[in-house]
Amino acid sequence: MAFTLAEKARIRRYLGFSQGFHDIDTRLEGQLDTLPLTYPEAETQVRDILVALDAIDRKLQSAALGNMNFTEIVGELKFLGPAQLDALWQQGRTLIQRLAITFNINMSEQPDYYGASVSSGGVIPLG
Repeated sequence: MAFTLAEKARIRRYLGFSQGFHDIDTRLEGQLDTLPLTYPEAETQVRDILVALDAIDRKLQSAALGNMNFTEIVGELKFLGPAQLDALWQQGRTLIQRLAITFNINMSEQPDYYGASVSSGGVIPLG
């Protein structure tokens, strides 16, 4: 069974590809069509990763709205937000790396969905 249009859009987003200009990203686009036919087990794994990434996104949205856990330390409440956010971002990056391996994408050349983008390449010499 092929990936739906919504699944393809989510894969592109997580891997840092444009939702438009599919003719530019032909390698990924070709794999989105052929992977399910060639490797059905990989298609199942990709869908499982998408579900997990969606769950991480929901948790991050919830965290952004202030719904983070607290812990009691010697009678005081300590906010654990930064540690939880870091753990979620890291898990998201791990799952995206698994997607990248499946689609043979070099993530060092792609924007980081859960953090800073890649370098713009530096200064272009003129003259």
